[in-house]
Order: sequence, then structure tokens, then C-alpha cells
Amino acid sequence: MRQDVQDSNPRPEPETVRISRRRWGVIAGAFALLVVGGVVTSCWLRADRTSEPDAQAPPGGSGATAAVNVLDSHFRGWPAGKKPDVALVLTGQQHSYLKFCGCSQPQLGGFERRYNLFQALKAKGWPIVAADLGDLVSYTDGVREQALLKYETAMKALKALDYAAIGLGEFDFKLPLIDGLTRTLLNDMNAYPRVLSANLTNRARNYPHPEKPNESMIGDVAIAGGKNGVPTVGIIAWTGPSVAKALQQANINDTFDRKDAVLKAHLQKLDLAKAELKLLLYQGDHTSALTIPKLMPGAFDVILCLCEEEAPPAAPDVIGKTLVVRVGHRGRHLGIVGAFRTGNADKPFDLQYQLLEVGEEFETPKGQEANNPILRLLDDYAAAVKNQNFLSVYPRGQHPVTLRFPQQKPEFVGSDKCKDCHQAEFGIWQASKHSHAYDSLAKLATKPANRQYDPECVRCHTVGFGYVTGFVDATKTPKLKDVGCENCHGPGSLHVANPKNPQSLATQSPWKTNPKDRLPGVDVVEKGFEAMKPPEQAIFNRVNDVCQKCHDTDNDPGFKFQTFWPKIVHGKNVVPAVPK
Repeated sequence: MRQDVQDSNPRPEPETVRISRRRWGVIAGAFALLVVGGVVTSCWLRADRTSEPDAQAPPGGSGATAAVNVLDSHFRGWPAGKKPDVALVLTGQQHSYLKFCGCSQPQLGGFERRYNLFQALKAKGWPIVAADLGDLVSYTDGVREQALLKYETAMKALKALDYAAIGLGEFDFKLPLIDGLTRTLLNDMNAYPRVLSANLTNRARNYPHPEKPNESMIGDVAIAGGKNGVPTVGIIAWTGPSVAKALQQANINDTFDRKDAVLKAHLQKLDLAKAELKLLLYQGDHTSALTIPKLMPGAFDVILCLCEEEAPPAAPDVIGKTLVVRVGHRGRHLGIVGAFRTGNADKPFDLQYQLLEVGEEFETPKGQEANNPILRLLDDYAAAVKNQNFLSVYPRGQHPVTLRFPQQKPEFVGSDKCKDCHQAEFGIWQASKHSHAYDSLAKLATKPANRQYDPECVRCHTVGFGYVTGFVDATKTPKLKDVGCENCHGPGSLHVANPKNPQSLATQSPWKTNPKDRLPGVDVVEKGFEAMKPPEQAIFNRVNDVCQKCHDTDNDPGFKFQTFWPKIVHGKNVVPAVPK
């Protein structure tokens, strides 16, 4: 990982969608086919979770001045010269990404940039109500304690951004949720965004309130806005059948009710609070979300639902009088719904929608880092990762080569062991960025630093991390720092001990199905996949898969093997002159 860099490539302007709206009347239709719901046990009602312009904030904040002009270019289709009475800022499916890794450009997202974007909206004079769909952390492997630390940090970031509410998704429950809530809500129930799941039947039993018997840390509805002329916004979070089924299959001890009467009861709470705009955080698939406004016309102004694709559509679905919005994964995008009062009782609001990329234009300007509280959170997170020594407890398995040769027990030896017999190839490696990949973590990475102690970074910047005999840390295994020969060729101890032995040769290059397998020549690779013969295509795919373990769409979205390979081409009959 290296220091974050700026992207000078312009991006296409997202589409702006304008929708005229009428308030909804009588709730009609059955909701039972769509949702799986819960008993009402608590209701969070607050009319102060609105981020309004701060007259005392220093001009520009942590990057607002630079970002305001960028924002203006995105909202050209909105009413000229008018500010929305409220802007609903919608996010979700963060999936553990506090920030992009910074190893390549361009990369999107990150709470740091989101904070600057929020500051820019406030600098425009827009009151904000922010809500998140949920799935803050996606824990699948690695160190569970690190996943919990990420959850805590992400919740603190939402707190700093003054989010009104957050729903709960499949990955939140799997964390497990009680551990995440214990590290956040138990410390300060009123400071964090309201955690909502209106149809969770066992809220009080599984997630009890620390001070109120028979109540839960998890609420059912939240109220935001309602002051200084800002419309009152009512928010409900609901778990759909697809997520409920996934949790049941994972043996999660949480259940959900599918009674339409439960949802109607929650909607009545919003009516009692005189909510002028109604938002549903729907933890369910897009298809089910589209059905809701058909069965309940006008019940919700906006529905935020799950997005199956990483990149969301630019425009919402408009079903009757309801916008159905998706914002994609990992915080790379957010959706903004601007509500403008019309003065017309038949259609009190005109709604506008804009999808925004959270790009490098929202990076904190140099010298203004102290004004961004998210950067302090990231520093604290990185320091905790270091102090808790997650490298030492990261789970380690057997490399595929070791599994193929269990009696011989191949081990990682480091790239220096390859130098004597493979001088030309070693020279090519030494001249490549792979040879100083660890230094990009230890010396170049900032915002935050200390990433050489983070297992999620180290595994792509060292040899064999996560495998037995692989990298442990810089002190115990210095020879395995950087991305070396064995990242692609597998543990090399057998080959070093007996270079000519056919069996030891077979341990090298796990992507080979035949010892004679070779990538096609550079001239063929550069022409593209279609120029290759079928056997060459098969080899190309296997080698590309090895690279994609680190050069994936998150860490290196612009990676193309046919462009990268010629820069490091080596091997029998294709070794070029050693780069100077």
C-alpha cells in the first residue's frame, strides 16, 4: 500500500433525476408478501438529528471550499437559485471499507472524503438528514477482533457525521451484532445514530437496553429534522425475506415478523410525529423493494434497498409516487434526495435525486487535516491494530503447494535464494515495484500510517502471509518482506535444495498443469485475449487469477494483465535484458 494519490482524470457527470411528488393518503395493500417483521418494543423519536449549516464553522472546513464547486456541477438540473428544504443523504453496504487502500488510482469512497462532502453541502446552506442502510462490516475471514474494531470505528464515523439512523443487515447480525452494539451503544445511547430494525421480534431479549427493562438498544423508527423550517423526516428500517432467509440459513438466533399490521403501526407513529417525508431503509432485494410502493401507494417517499451490484444505477426507480434508491457497495457512492416545498397541498414537495461518486475531489486538502475528525478516527484505528498485534493472531493455513506435497513440507525461503540461479529474473524483480511493496506500507502510507501492522494490508505486500512458514512480521521474517518470487511460484525450499529434481520443479508455479506450460509471447499478450490459442488462453487465465488475488477491483481497479505482464516479463526464452 502506498500514499494516497490524486486522480486527474475527469469523470462523467452522473444523471440528475427530477420527480414531482404528492403526499400519500390512505395506506392500502398487503405488505405480508414482501416483508418479514417484528413486535413493537421501542420507538426512537428525536427531532434534532439534522445536520444544518454551522455559522461558526471556519470557512472551508476540512475541504468544503474546494468541494463546493465540484458539487455545483452535479446539481445543475435542480431548481436554479434554490436550496432544498432538506437533503436526505443515503448510504449503505459499507462492507468494512473505512477507506480505500490507496494502492492505485482512481479509488472511490472513504469516511474521510464523505466528511468533506458533508461539509461542502453545509457550506451550500443545505440542511442534511443522513441515514444508512446497514451492513457496516462484512466479516468473512481474518481476525474477528479487527472486524469489531472496524465496526466501532465506522459507528464513530457516522456519529461524527451526525447520522440520524442506521438499519441492520445480514453482515451486521453475523458479526455478531451484540458484540458491535456493546462496543458502541452501551457507551452512549444518545450519541450514535439510532440503530433500527422495526420487525425484529426478539429485540428486547437479544439486545436489551442497558437502563430500561423490557426495552432494546435497537429501535423501530426515528424522527429527524423538524426544526428551523426543516421538514420532519420519519425513518423506518425493515428486514425483507431475502435477508431473513440468509440469517436463518446461517443459524442466527434472530427472527422477523411478516405481518403488514406491524408496519402500519410504525407508519402511524410517523404520522403522530407529523413526519412530512417518510424514508424506508429496506434490507431486502431490489425486486421486493419495487413491489412495496405498488402494494402501498404513497406510503413512503423514498425506499433505500440493497444493491446487488458494486456500482449503483445513476437514477432511482420511480414507482408511483415513491423513489426506490440503491447506492452500491463500500461507500464509493452516496445518494442525495433534495426535497423542495411547493406550497401546494396536493404535492407538498418536489423531489430531486442525485447519485454522487465519493472521489478524489473530496480528499482533505494538504494542511487542513486537523479539521477532519475522521482522520483522527483512522489514526486511532491503525494504532489499535498495531497495539493489539493482529498480525500474530491472523489465521494461517497450508499453501496449495504444501497440500500437494505434504511429506516434503515445502517452505517459503525468500527471493534472495533465487538470485544465484536466476540472475536475470531477479534483476527484473528488483527493478519492479514488487521489490519494495513493504516499504510502501511502512514508509509511504499516510492517513493513516502504521499499515505495515494491518493484516488486511500486509497480506498483499509480503510473501506467504496467511500461510504456514510465510511472513509473520518484519522482525521475525524480514526475508519475506515485499512481493517476491514465491507469491506467484509458491514456497521454494524444495527447489532451492534440489533445483534439478523433477518433483521439486513441479512444486514451482502452481498455476501450471504441465511443466512445459508457458505464457504466450509478449507480442501475443499485448494483442489481447482473442489473439491467443485456446491452450494459451487457459494459461493466461490461470496466471491472471494469481495476480487478481491482490490486483482486484478494490485495490487496483485499472489492472489489466496484458498491460502489466510486459513490464515484468521473465522466464525461459522470454527473459529480456535486465532493466537498469
